[in-house]
Amino acid sequence: MEDYLKKGYLKEALINFVALLGWNPGKGSTEEIFSLDELAKTFDLTQVHKAGAVFDLKKLDWMNAEYIKKFSIDELYKAAHPFFNTDQDEAFLKRVLTVEQDRLAKLSDAGMNNPFFFAEPSYEAALLNWKDNSDEATKDALSKAHTIFEELTDIEWEKRDILERILLEAAGDKRGDFLWPLRVALTGAERSPSPSDCAWVLGRKKSLARLKKAIGKLS
Repeated sequence: MEDYLKKGYLKEALINFVALLGWNPGKGSTEEIFSLDELAKTFDLTQVHKAGAVFDLKKLDWMNAEYIKKFSIDELYKAAHPFFNTDQDEAFLKRVLTVEQDRLAKLSDAGMNNPFFFAEPSYEAALLNWKDNSDEATKDALSKAHTIFEELTDIEWEKRDILERILLEAAGDKRGDFLWPLRVALTGAERSPSPSDCAWVLGRKKSLARLKKAIGKLS
């Protein structure tokens, strides 16, 4: 159990998982997530099967993820902070966790799938172009995003939902033309959280700097 705790599994999830190895609450129940109090009241040794139990790591990951989803951001930050290998401040890490929470299987995964939050991305200029768009069209889209970021109020920038709405409205019917180069400029990746979430996490200063760098690649 200590080994699994060090890997970022929650003690509550581990207790829940182990209790279900060869046991179930019976009466046709399909419930699998139990609090410690619920297990104390429900667990019955006579209902433990004699057959060997299967240790399903995928199920443990799923169960651990369900517990992580129930955390408040303050609770998640407290639990995940020891797994971050960075000197970034608390506010920044909480934004990262807010975006990643629904996809975290274990605490040690925090930040691992989105390294561009912590380091400058490296990518070829050609990746910025959506499908067969020209460099000039992509440059125009990035310049438009740069202008939007500069003109946003501090209140608009701090609200994830407002920032997303503004970018989607700017994209209009041609979302790929606008959002693809914006995603790549911010992350250097083909897959990532939404461009609005990435910008929100990075902050205005870093986002503008990365957009400027991307525009420079196309010049």
